[in-house]
Amino acid sequence: MAMKDILKKVLDFGIDKKYFKVYTISTLAKSCCPMSHVDVIDFDATKTIICKNNNWVDIKSCDGLKILVEENRIDFIEMKSIVKILEFQKPNSKTKLETHVKKFDFVNKIRDSLMLMTSIIQEGVLNKKERADYHKIPKQPILLTDVDFIDNGLGAIMFTFDYLGNMSTDIQYLLTEEIQFVKPDNLYNILHPKLMDCKTIDEYYKPST
Repeated sequence: MAMKDILKKVLDFGIDKKYFKVYTISTLAKSCCPMSHVDVIDFDATKTIICKNNNWVDIKSCDGLKILVEENRIDFIEMKSIVKILEFQKPNSKTKLETHVKKFDFVNKIRDSLMLMTSIIQEGVLNKKERADYHKIPKQPILLTDVDFIDNGLGAIMFTFDYLGNMSTDIQYLLTEEIQFVKPDNLYNILHPKLMDCKTIDEYYKPST
């Protein structure tokens, strides 16, 4: 069976079982991009249902999921507001920023998200051969933030130029370092993570014309 057929079966099954509910990123409780028009599955809600059904505790998950049937890919999207952290950050104080970034726990959220998806596909939606093929489907981790590094460093926050220059460099370095802990995995076809902001996420998922 082709990858897109497997993805279609999983997506339809998840919607039918009410595991998957689709919202725009802007409407999610943990959204860091209030103007985004990208549709995603509320994977926090999916986690709550799966954990309740299996009596699981202390399970983490990414905030959003995209099952891209035509692109033959699954995207796991974790959202973090750097703006909120920086509102209480003292200029040139890197220690607190490092602590917040480490609390993102990106690696474990990807790991548990994969486990949650495995739990779903083991409910009978796919046969043994299809499950093996599912694991070969590319899976893209994405860390989404409200920091625009390209245009003005820290979005709409008003800081001194020294603060802006120093902190934007530190943030980009820390976030890039954080996603490096998610290693590409040939067994489950986990791709190298991407770091995105509110502008690039909409461009990334913009339908091709």
